[in-house]
Amino acid sequence: MSRKRKDETQQTSRLGPARQSAASVVRFTLLTLIVVVTVFGGGYMAWRFDQFLRDDERFILSSERPGVDTPIELTGVRNASKASILRAFAVDRGRSLYLMNLQDRRKQILGVEWVRDASVRRVWPNRVTVAVQERVPVAVVPFSSTLLIDAEGYLLTPHGKVPPQYPVLNGLRERDGIELRRDRVQRMLVVLQELNAYRKDILALDVGSGENVKLVYQHGATPITLLMGSERYKERLANLLANFDSVRDRLTEDPVLDLRLDERITIIQ
Repeated sequence: MSRKRKDETQQTSRLGPARQSAASVVRFTLLTLIVVVTVFGGGYMAWRFDQFLRDDERFILSSERPGVDTPIELTGVRNASKASILRAFAVDRGRSLYLMNLQDRRKQILGVEWVRDASVRRVWPNRVTVAVQERVPVAVVPFSSTLLIDAEGYLLTPHGKVPPQYPVLNGLRERDGIELRRDRVQRMLVVLQELNAYRKDILALDVGSGENVKLVYQHGATPITLLMGSERYKERLANLLANFDSVRDRLTEDPVLDLRLDERITIIQ
C-alpha cells in the first residue's frame, strides 16, 4: 500500500469516533430538550387545571339561603346539632369545592356533641355530603342536670324527656374524667350483660366499688336496693326472687338487702 493511501486510511479512522461523538451530543441535546419541554408543558397544564378548579364558578359552594336547596347534605343526624355541623363549612361558602380541606372539616364535626364518627365527601361540581354516626346512650347520669352517657364514657345532653329504658348510673361526679367514666360504664355493661334476663326491672346501678356492686331493682311496686358483691350476680338475684316471699313481710319502705353471702338474704333495713 502506498504511503499516501495509508495516510488517508488513518485520517478516516480518526474521523469516525469524532462523528459518533457529535451524533451522541446531538441526541442527548434533543432528548434533554424533549424532557424539558414535557416537564414544563406538563407543569403549565397542571397549573392551568389547578386554576380552573379554583376559579370556575361551577365549583363554588353556594351560601345557604331560604328557599334554596342546601349544597350540604347531612345523613344520620338525629340528636347532634345540624347548625353546629353546618358551621364547620362556613369558611368554604363562596369558595371552590376544590379548596375544601376534608380532614379539617371532619375533625371539626367530630367535636360536635353526639357525633361519634363522620365522613365528608365532595360531590362534584358543587355539593358536599356528610354522613354522621351518632353516639348511643347506655345509661343516665344524675348530675346537676340529667345527662346521658355512652359506652365510651362520653356525656350527652338529652333532647326532651329522657327515655325510660336507660338505667341510672350512680357513683360518678361531674369532675370525673373520661377515663374514669369509661371504666365505670364498662363495669356497668358487664353486670347488665350477666343480668340481661332481668334487665327491664333494673332501675339503677352503682359500680364505683368493684367489690360491691349495688342495684336498685323494681320488684312489683317496690324498688329494692341490693348489695351484690363482685360476682355471680345472676345467681344471687335469682335466689332472691325465688325466696322473696320469706322476706316480703319484713321489708321497710326503702328496703336494702345484702346478697353477698351465697344463698342468704340479709335485710339491712
